[in-house]
Amino acid sequence: MKKFLFSFAAAAALVLTGCANVDLSPLEQRLNDIEGRIKAIEAKVTELNTNASGLKTAVEALEKEVTVASVEKLSDGYKIIFSDKTEAVIKNGA
Repeated sequence: MKKFLFSFAAAAALVLTGCANVDLSPLEQRLNDIEGRIKAIEAKVTELNTNASGLKTAVEALEKEVTVASVEKLSDGYKIIFSDKTEAVIKNGA
């Protein structure tokens, strides 16, 4: 039994000593690369959210403006209907 424990302790010491010399720098570089990519993606998401908020504000402002809703052709001109339900009739260019 003592021989077995001695063998086990010697094997464990060899394994642990061998693992201590493993070069982890390629793994660290890969992790740093992945971390850099994640930060770049997070920055892009933040930028896209900012742009989306700006677009939402612009759309809301445009919705408040009066725009042309439709144009109807009359026999002697055109009737323009605006988004606020007002109308304008143009006959013979007037």
